[in-house]
Amino acid sequence: MKTILLRGLIFLLYFSCQSFAQLSRKQGSAQLGIRPMASLVSLGLPQSIPVSDGFSSSALSNIPKPFFPLPINFTVNKNGGTEAFGLVGTFGLGVNYQKLFRNNRLFRLEVGAHYTKSPHSYSLDDNIKFFIKGKEASSWVNTISNTGFWGSVMYSSISKGRRGFGELRNYLEFGVQSMNFQSKSMQDSDTWIYDGRGFTLQNTITNPNSYLFFVEIGKTYWRPADDGRALNFGIRFGIPYQAISETKFVGYAQNQSVAGQTLRENTGMISLQMSYELPVVQLQKARKPIAKSLCEIQRKVVIKKRFQIAQTTILLSLYDHENEDGDIVSVCWNGKYLIENYTLTKKPKVLELPMSPVGQNILTVYSVNTGTEGANTTAISFENGSKKEEILLYADKKYSEAIEFIRK
Repeated sequence: MKTILLRGLIFLLYFSCQSFAQLSRKQGSAQLGIRPMASLVSLGLPQSIPVSDGFSSSALSNIPKPFFPLPINFTVNKNGGTEAFGLVGTFGLGVNYQKLFRNNRLFRLEVGAHYTKSPHSYSLDDNIKFFIKGKEASSWVNTISNTGFWGSVMYSSISKGRRGFGELRNYLEFGVQSMNFQSKSMQDSDTWIYDGRGFTLQNTITNPNSYLFFVEIGKTYWRPADDGRALNFGIRFGIPYQAISETKFVGYAQNQSVAGQTLRENTGMISLQMSYELPVVQLQKARKPIAKSLCEIQRKVVIKKRFQIAQTTILLSLYDHENEDGDIVSVCWNGKYLIENYTLTKKPKVLELPMSPVGQNILTVYSVNTGTEGANTTAISFENGSKKEEILLYADKKYSEAIEFIRK
């Protein structure tokens, strides 16, 4: 079992060290989706067991054991037989809002419902161990079931490129889930006495409604990279809010009770999670990136505003918005310079812009010289049907603003 856990950790750490070109082609998109999830392997966190009722040392030791959601764990029953127990772990279905930002980082806000079955494994100390038909029966597993809801926030890194199951990202998720325990979600009592030796148990749910806070780190693989589906693997740390059950233990030797102890249990755990993201409704389509232009230079270009235009040609005026201080600009229209190294003045410069019937129509102002009063401030005005539009574009040696015209 330790080998399986180790391989899982190596699998996650290996991919975390990889770095590849970005592949996402849906930046700026948003969607609603559903996400079925389950725990593949879980490990209960050790819990403190107080010494009480005449024990000089604890008669019990809490030994958390890995378990799978399939019945592949085994225990010894009262007849000395070996039997499997399983179908334990967390199973859930979430509904989420997911956004892929323009900076290629992913955000997900989610709510969901879950069913959880948690095993609580204990082992007796050496002085109380006993055997049934030659098989050691010094441990038992008590599974506790609960249902509830969860809410979480997930934020991912930028794309690491296509790898393994799809496009690779690292993610971090924070959340809280409610746990509603039924009165019969654990065995009320049990007796394990053989040849005068053994123990009896009396179990009680002390807090039928509790909470579990969790943190999850892992990998999300978009498959394919541009449709929003994702396969997720993560390691989850569950931090309980309070103890949820109480177990009274009485040990017997020669058919006489020799000691007693009261245990309080919680649901702290570490688990390996798997889930699959399924998009249902697209709320916002991805924005198309600005096309590479022939006159583009190595500066950050930001679309300041978009205008819906009906006419096929635009008569545009540009001039210096501030005092005439020697601002020099070059104006790029759909990949070609309309003017270069032009000194802005208060007198408008009129440009005729033919609208392209297909694709983008982008006007970008690049700064050649910022003059004596800081960044260039270029005032632009034009007629849009019966309405006059006016806008200011800022530019310096590292940054330029642009306008996008869209044909109606």
